[in-house]
Amino acid sequence: ASARTGMGVDEVWNAMKRFRELMTANGELQARRREQSLEWMTALVHDELARRFDEHPEVRYLMPDLRRKVSDGRITAVNAASQLMQAFTTV
Repeated sequence: ASARTGMGVDEVWNAMKRFRELMTANGELQARRREQSLEWMTALVHDELARRFDEHPEVRYLMPDLRRKVSDGRITAVNAASQLMQAFTTV
C-alpha cells in the first residue's frame, strides 16, 4: 500500500476491518481488552506505590546513606532494601 499514491489503501483498510470483525466475533478483542485493563490496573498500583515509597520521609532520609553503604560493600543490597521496606511500612 502507498499513502502517497493511495494504491492498495482500500485493500489494507478492508483487511483491517475483517480482522477486527473476526476478533470481535470470536471474543478475542474483548478478552484482550480485559487483560489490558488488568495490566493497566496493576501498573497504576505499582506506580502509586513507587511514588509513595520515593516520597516517604524516612525512606528519603535513609536512602543516601544506604546507597553509599551498598556501593562501598559495607552492607548487601538485600539488607538495604529490607531496611527501606521496614522504614516504609512502619507506622
